[in-house]
Amino acid sequence: MVINKSSVYVANQRSGTISAFSIAGTGALTNLAGSPYDSVTSASVLGVDNSGKYLLALGYDKNIGLQMYAIGAGGGLTPVLSNVATGTVTTVPAVMALTH
Repeated sequence: MVINKSSVYVANQRSGTISAFSIAGTGALTNLAGSPYDSVTSASVLGVDNSGKYLLALGYDKNIGLQMYAIGAGGGLTPVLSNVATGTVTTVPAVMALTH
């Protein structure tokens, strides 16, 4: 899970998707339009760069991959870059550090 400004993003590892919610002033969550978003298989790690403009999703297990999204003004995600590695396997969750 990662929080960016007034949105929260959750990796759904089993379905390979990312759920996105807006956070109201009361703390209530509302599902963003288009959520859940397709992501890499076994998406388990999410990160937002320091500018708050990009979210990256990293998967592990049989299909390691990296998916980069642009974060829209309303918090919605638009895929901008994808790199799915094939034939690479890791049996432990991945770790990711970001800066921009």
